[in-house]
Amino acid sequence: HISGEYERQYEFKVTEVVKGDIGETVTVFTALNGAICGYNFNIGTEYLVYASGPNDKLRTTICTRTKYY
Repeated sequence: HISGEYERQYEFKVTEVVKGDIGETVTVFTALNGAICGYNFNIGTEYLVYASGPNDKLRTTICTRTKYY
């Protein structure tokens, strides 16, 4: 889902939390494309997501260790 001119938001079902305190689902924001460090998630694929920021505006980029799970 495109949430602004330069970012997308993805909603994830949380199956495990390594650090922090979040709910059963979480919304993660990333830049619109890889040219500006956005992570291109594939719908229906499981990921290990490294995100930071407040729980209502978690962000990730291609420079984190986010990867297929």
